[in-house]
Amino acid sequence: MPIHNIKVKEYECAHCAYRWINRTNGKDGNIPLRCASCKRKNWNHGQANQIWPKENGLRRRINGFNTLYENDSYYSAHLKYLIGWDKGLCERFLNLEPRPTIQEMEEVIYSSPLQRYNNGSDFYRMQQKVPLEGKPGFFKKDLSGLIQDPKRLEKVIYNPDPNFISDYQKLVAEEAHIRQAVMTNIINSRAT
Repeated sequence: MPIHNIKVKEYECAHCAYRWINRTNGKDGNIPLRCASCKRKNWNHGQANQIWPKENGLRRRINGFNTLYENDSYYSAHLKYLIGWDKGLCERFLNLEPRPTIQEMEEVIYSSPLQRYNNGSDFYRMQQKVPLEGKPGFFKKDLSGLIQDPKRLEKVIYNPDPNFISDYQKLVAEEAHIRQAVMTNIINSRAT
């Protein structure tokens, strides 16, 4: 009777220290998605790699900046070039090792002069609004795009010049540049 030496992969949960093998019909199975005992998904990472709900929400907001600035530039093509949003920046920022802290993600999100935090309703709530001078936290409708109608002097029309940039559009571009600068600084600080 020969003696066989069999090598088997053994898995151990970082939370409950349960050990198990994943074999079917004498063949190794895939790496398990969950612990066989406590059923946790992050069984091989432990508490250090766990993403908390607040962090998950902040990551979702930052990931949505691509869509936010794409929607801003939908109605005016020159605003897209004025913003100059780097589509891969959010992904590079969120995939940093070690992960960005909650404070760093809040710094990126709350650096908006328009108070657009990308939580779903802010796009329509702050659309075409600019801050009131001398009253921080108060906003008014942007009327910089309105001019007097040359044909009928009592009427007001929107500026027909396709290259006109309103105060709101300038603030959107400034907001995008601030957020890009903050994310780039954090990425560069991790690289050194």
